[in-house]
Amino acid sequence: MNSKHLEVFPDPSEQLSVLYNRCYNSSSQSMPTPSETLCLSCGMCCDGTLHNFTFLRAGEEARARQLGLRVRQRRDGIPLFLQPCAAFNAPVCVVYAQRPHACRQYKCKLLLKMEAGGATLESALETVQRACELIAALRRLMPDPDSRLSLDQQAKSNWRVAEPLPAEVQPVYNELAALLKSQYGVRWLRGRSRFRRWKKKFFQKGI
Repeated sequence: MNSKHLEVFPDPSEQLSVLYNRCYNSSSQSMPTPSETLCLSCGMCCDGTLHNFTFLRAGEEARARQLGLRVRQRRDGIPLFLQPCAAFNAPVCVVYAQRPHACRQYKCKLLLKMEAGGATLESALETVQRACELIAALRRLMPDPDSRLSLDQQAKSNWRVAEPLPAEVQPVYNELAALLKSQYGVRWLRGRSRFRRWKKKFFQKGI
């Protein structure tokens, strides 16, 4: 389990119970399901690891702004909010009861695999733990990290596409990219010019 995200309690079951009840605003001492346990141990769909942004449905934009999300619009007018999500306080969403529709519907590939019986909770948690170790290692190697950006965007911002990745970065980046593709269905691309235009558009006001 990802100790970086979770608070420390004497008993791991107590830890999960506290996080579960905080997330779901429950006054009972019920324990999370395996799916909820996996999500509370991860958070990568919210912290900017898996996504650069999340789409909003028509009519959700005003409410998302009220919740403090960093709302933007694509050129075609489709609203979205930027990742990392401003409402994510690892490992809990602080607006969980009012979260957008896309957040309610989303399930990562690893979660779907576990729910279908293709992975146990223990093996899924091991995958999450390894991903978190690689993410932490990659961030430590970044010369100029920027917490406003998703992890993929930070990588693109720190290492030029025309040059090979530094020797100490290459194995970490490759293993993480392969893990995210195979276990989460997320593909990282190291193209720079498109990213620079995107960064200029969304961050030119220093948000």
